[in-house]
Amino acid sequence: MEPSVAERRRLIGGPLKEENLHVLSANDIVLASYGGAGQALVGNVLLNLGLNYVDPYTEKLQPDGGSAASAKYTEYRRRLAATHQHDTAAPDTRPFRPWPRFVKTHLPLERFHGCTYGGVWLLVRDPRDALYSWHKWRLGFAEDVWDKAPEEFEQFLRAPDYTGRSPIDDWSSFYEHWYERLTQMRRGVVIRFEDLKADTAATMRSALESVDIRPTAPQLQAAVQASSYETMRAHEDLISGTELPASAGPQAVRRNATAEPRIMRKGEPGEWRRWITPPLARLFSTPSTVAVAATFGYQIDHS
Repeated sequence: MEPSVAERRRLIGGPLKEENLHVLSANDIVLASYGGAGQALVGNVLLNLGLNYVDPYTEKLQPDGGSAASAKYTEYRRRLAATHQHDTAAPDTRPFRPWPRFVKTHLPLERFHGCTYGGVWLLVRDPRDALYSWHKWRLGFAEDVWDKAPEEFEQFLRAPDYTGRSPIDDWSSFYEHWYERLTQMRRGVVIRFEDLKADTAATMRSALESVDIRPTAPQLQAAVQASSYETMRAHEDLISGTELPASAGPQAVRRNATAEPRIMRKGEPGEWRRWITPPLARLFSTPSTVAVAATFGYQIDHS
């Protein structure tokens, strides 16, 4: 028998996530985003700066700021360049600054009721691009039957998800509540994916200043370079065994449409313009979605 909506909500993220919620402290910064918003990019930059970015879905958090990756997720974590480097480095060679600890989450704010944390970074992306990317990720990487997405994107958008709401309504609720919480925090920052792609260094510098971290220009530039789409995609292709020869140069990050799924799929702002249709546009034009999107500078009213 399939789990109820309430049980599915509880299962999101699995037992590791549930344990980790109770370990959070005022030294933790919650890095919240709906799926498909660019967590891989932000996390890669933070890790390359020697900062403590953790994924509570695949790691067990420790009260002292440390964490231990679960062997169950080794293959998935290998796909992420800086995560793989961190996991395979000798412990005494890892640059490690335990606090603040940046804690990834796709969970709604309600799941943090009663938890202690010191700030919120809210990572947001145009909902049309975010949900398209999230659908692709779910098709390629979702493991549980109840987590798998319908093949057709329009069906995915229309059908109730594991929360009991459609993904579009979920996106709106997620950002409405997390943004309200952010405005109550002394350390609260909105990071737009589109700004990250336009100027990663400037966007990350601004966010880091909110927690009194000021890397040098060379440090930040090196972390950004190591987190470019081309670099991260080439790493994932290499790990997946589908890379082209080194002699191919920039072509090494390209693949044909039949290759296996990728975390680093495209990373392209405004991709929605390539696939939007009037029926799909109307799905995104609900009053709540239009209002929440406008909070972050997205104009999506197609009515």
